[in-house]
Amino acid sequence: MAYRDSKIGDWWYKKCKKSKVCDWIDDKIIYYLIDKPTDKYRSIRHWFKCNWNKQHYRLVKQAFVSYGWDFGFLTQLEEKQIDKALHWFEHHQLMVDEEYEQIMRTLKWAKHCIHYLNDDSDLYMFTGDLKSVPVEKDPETGEYVDSDNQDAELYRVDFKDHKYHYLGPKVNTRNAKRFLHPKFIESKYFQEGNGLSKLYVAKCRHLYYRIREQYTELWWD
Repeated sequence: MAYRDSKIGDWWYKKCKKSKVCDWIDDKIIYYLIDKPTDKYRSIRHWFKCNWNKQHYRLVKQAFVSYGWDFGFLTQLEEKQIDKALHWFEHHQLMVDEEYEQIMRTLKWAKHCIHYLNDDSDLYMFTGDLKSVPVEKDPETGEYVDSDNQDAELYRVDFKDHKYHYLGPKVNTRNAKRFLHPKFIESKYFQEGNGLSKLYVAKCRHLYYRIREQYTELWWD
């Protein structure tokens, strides 16, 4: 069949439908002189348009330093790919309907969630110092007790002056057992307000995979 998008025009297309000779010329000669080279050119141009940007470079760089034995490398790759998708839709808007708004909204939520799966350091901080306290075995009771002997072989870590501060968004703790192990929820550590960052990350993980399940197929142009 004649290459209809070529500069030859519709007259050649009509002629090919009537003449087997013209159709053979179009299929065996014009295809390799016009159609195929044009496809190659467009493919190369499209590759540069999609991949000649810093988002693609960061994705390739992340893939270069990834390993196959840790799920964290997978989520880091996914985050870079989502960054690349966001960049594409932000700079190549081809839709003006609600679908485009939904693509951007779900991509941004996915980006927010996976960021905290890979790095939750923005959610908390510690103040105060960790202290190492020497301990020795009491000869009478056989239990280890604090000691003033700085040459002791064993030490314990004193968390008394080491305080945890949650810096993230307000997080609902009433449904915490849906996302974290009940023993952790019931522990003194969590009940005193520590570990809220773990709960927020757990909720982000749940929401991220929910978004991936429902909206991944929407992220295409």
